[in-house]
Amino acid sequence: MALEFRQGWGWLVLAALTVSTIGDEITLLTLMFRTAEGSSAYGVPTLLIAELLPGLIAAPWAGRLIDRRDAALVLIVVSALQAVVIAIVAAIPPMTLVGAAVLSLLFTISSAATFALIPVLSGALAHDAGAREQLSRNRP
Repeated sequence: MALEFRQGWGWLVLAALTVSTIGDEITLLTLMFRTAEGSSAYGVPTLLIAELLPGLIAAPWAGRLIDRRDAALVLIVVSALQAVVIAIVAAIPPMTLVGAAVLSLLFTISSAATFALIPVLSGALAHDAGAREQLSRNRP
């Protein structure tokens, strides 16, 4: 993988991935509360199926996509698409089920990309820690 982080950026990327993952989960919970408020008794189970099934089916292809493409670039593009889908669902409430299904696909791809970046990220974090240790040894 040709991805390299500038010195000190490993922690920034780790923080961004953590915030993104928390945001993904908050989005799914928000969709569930929104659906429970204004739909029939089968609304929430239907939403949960729409959130689970597409990602479950697409997982093998998401892994292949990440293996063949630059994981960092895929993660950036998918994150932008997630933001667009969330904005559409927020603006057009009847699109909640379709949006949940699309988000499920995008979450699957972003999770695969994040897992693919872990070795690169751990190397960057180890490099940052080594550089800090070296600086602390050189100080009088």
